[in-house]
Amino acid sequence: MIGKEFQLILIHEVTGKSDDELQRMLGDLQLAEFIYEQPAVGDLEYSFVHALTQEVAYNSVLMERRRATHQHTADAIEAIFKERLEDHFSELARHYLLTTDYAKAIRYSQAAAQQAVNRLAFAEAAGTVEAALKLLANLPM
Repeated sequence: MIGKEFQLILIHEVTGKSDDELQRMLGDLQLAEFIYEQPAVGDLEYSFVHALTQEVAYNSVLMERRRATHQHTADAIEAIFKERLEDHFSELARHYLLTTDYAKAIRYSQAAAQQAVNRLAFAEAAGTVEAALKLLANLPM
């Protein structure tokens, strides 16, 4: 649920597992060739080997658990990267759009869409805005 790629610091925060337990779990996933490890600036990053593997794992989780995990992930991103949130607007929008925190979903979607427009990624911006517009009906008037 965190995404196709995820940093060790984020997965540690979201799972709440001990370092040893998390390393064992990630090692098992690597041995089974579900994920691979890659160096990243200041941290380790993991990636799913195949998008289908990620999709099957994602769809095997109940909807309420998915929503809670997206909420926890978005909250963790805000906490971990609070000094440079602008680098994570797209991730924050994606996760909050899958929660019931509609205000943050719309706020981060607007910021992510603006960044996409600035990069001339108009299709990405339009998709983000469309997803956020669907949530407007859930906001109190």
